[in-house]
Amino acid sequence: EPVALAVADGEVALRATDDTDVRAALDAAIERVDGMPTGTGRRARARIDTEDWTASGDEIVAAVREAL
Repeated sequence: EPVALAVADGEVALRATDDTDVRAALDAAIERVDGMPTGTGRRARARIDTEDWTASGDEIVAAVREAL
């Protein structure tokens, strides 16, 4: 997948090197938490309230990969 993903301290960021719609993937990945996504097709990020979120970084990576 031509996508870079970063997860740290309540933030998730995605960047595509092709026309992959990472905003849609991020929306799908964080739909179960109270995240605030922003961005466009090739760039997206989200802030997540970590006090209410118990998922690990590995889980968000898996959710994004599924959505792609």
